[in-house]
Amino acid sequence: MGAAAGDVTREADGRLLAAVLAAGLRSGAVHRADVVQWADAQIAAREQPPIWIIDLALTGRSDLRDVIGLLSRQSEGVAPLEACQAFYALLPDVSEQEVEAAEAAAELIHHVALACLGLDWRCGLLRETDELTHNFGWARQGYVEFPVEEAAARVRAFAQRYRNEHLCQQLAPVHLDIPPRSDKGPTKSSR
Repeated sequence: MGAAAGDVTREADGRLLAAVLAAGLRSGAVHRADVVQWADAQIAAREQPPIWIIDLALTGRSDLRDVIGLLSRQSEGVAPLEACQAFYALLPDVSEQEVEAAEAAAELIHHVALACLGLDWRCGLLRETDELTHNFGWARQGYVEFPVEEAAARVRAFAQRYRNEHLCQQLAPVHLDIPPRSDKGPTKSSR
C-alpha cells in the first residue's frame, strides 16, 4: 500500500464506499451481483444497518442507472479525487501479468479517472492516467524511447502504489474485472 493512497488507509466511511461502488458500476468493472452481495453481508453483520445499504440490497433487479443514482446520492460530499483514488485501491495485483493485461488495466484506470474527475486536465492524476494509457501506443509507434514492457511496468507501479488490501477486505466480495483488450493498436510498421 503506497503513500498515494493516503486517506483510504483509514476505516472507510459509508460515503466513500458508496463512491467506490458507484465508480465501479459506472465503469463496468464491478458486477452488480457483487455489490448486492456486499450489501447483504453488511446487513447480516450489523445490528442496525444504514437504510441506504438495505435499499442497495434490494436493487438486484433494478435498472443499473437507479443503483448508480442511489450510490451517488449516498456518496455526496466525497471529493472526486478521493473517490478515484479509493477505487484504485481495488486494482488487482498486476505484477505478474503480461503486457496486454497491463494495457487493459491502464485503459480501465484512465476510464475511471475520466468518469470521476471529468476533463479537468489540471488534475495530476488525470494526466498521469492518460499517459499510462498512451504509453503503449507511443512505445509501439516509436514515439518514446522505451519498449511496451516499460509501459506495462509503469502500470504495475501505479497499481501497486494505490492498491489497498484493507479497503479490498471492506468491500469483499466486490472486486474489479479488467476486460482483455481486443485492439492492440497500430504498430511502428503500420504507420
